[in-house]
Amino acid sequence: MCNSSKTPITFLLSSAAALIFVYVLEYSFNMLPCELCIYERVVYYITGLLAVACMLKNNKILIYAMFSSYLIGAVISFYHVGLELHLFHDVLGCTEQASDNASVEELRNSLLNPNYSPSCDRPYYILGISLATWNLIYLIAALFVSGKMYAKRNKVRS
Repeated sequence: MCNSSKTPITFLLSSAAALIFVYVLEYSFNMLPCELCIYERVVYYITGLLAVACMLKNNKILIYAMFSSYLIGAVISFYHVGLELHLFHDVLGCTEQASDNASVEELRNSLLNPNYSPSCDRPYYILGISLATWNLIYLIAALFVSGKMYAKRNKVRS
């Protein structure tokens, strides 16, 4: 196992749990992901693959790549939360720029469009907190737990 630590297992399990959770929300509760949500999912796939590779081949770089992947995910989530709170300018087109004089019929037609994707202007909430915020909290917690485990393991080996 990579570095004889539980770090890759922690990354693999946390990635799998996050992906299972979002797919249950999407397919059981019809909470469709916006474009940034899709990008946030990619981080979990990449980290899961890196964790499996790390378990198969002893390579310290893979550990750092997993940490970096979650850190990039946290940055994406931070940007996503900022868009939801209107703190940042949208450069990815994830917020709707609806005109002030749009008719009800135009809004209805856009919602019934099969190519419709949710907007960061209308986030989903669980317990009063947006899913992007939950993702940011989750990634920071996973980074903290994995970092503590990794540091503890390296301290024991020294």
